[in-house]
Amino acid sequence: PEYPIEQAFGSDDPMTQQQLMQRASRATAEPDNTLLVADYNGLRVLARSEAALNRVAQALRQRFGATLLVAPPAVRYADSVPVLEPYMVVLVSGPAIHLAGVRKDFVGRRGRIARLVEGGGFVLEGEAPLARLLGYHDHLREMLAEHWNESHVATWLSRYAPVDGHG
Repeated sequence: PEYPIEQAFGSDDPMTQQQLMQRASRATAEPDNTLLVADYNGLRVLARSEAALNRVAQALRQRFGATLLVAPPAVRYADSVPVLEPYMVVLVSGPAIHLAGVRKDFVGRRGRIARLVEGGGFVLEGEAPLARLLGYHDHLREMLAEHWNESHVATWLSRYAPVDGHG
């Protein structure tokens, strides 16, 4: 459960497929944030956050190039009764000019704001379901483009709650 997101990597090339599967037995560049698992389809990367997953995916793309087949990231639900989904703590900071847009976007992703600090800039801390946060970092990069170097986004696992939204 500490790795709420995953992505699968494979190849139609038998040599690349074999090399992908063998990578699971090697140490990852982010041993605290990712776990590599070999299966008959190739390699699955389990991660603590989408950012950690993206760093491993980028390294695999650089290593294997066009021979790499990449599945989209997927949320890892807890298979229980009821089914549980991962919620992430989200921390966003940036220039005050973007606060209204970031707040509206975050709430639109079923995010709940726990703390909001305003001043020369802003810090928003909240929680949202991981399924609604896929691609969030890249989305914020576009949204805050002209001030991206003054902004920061971080996410980490908070808890699992029932998918029905009563958590």
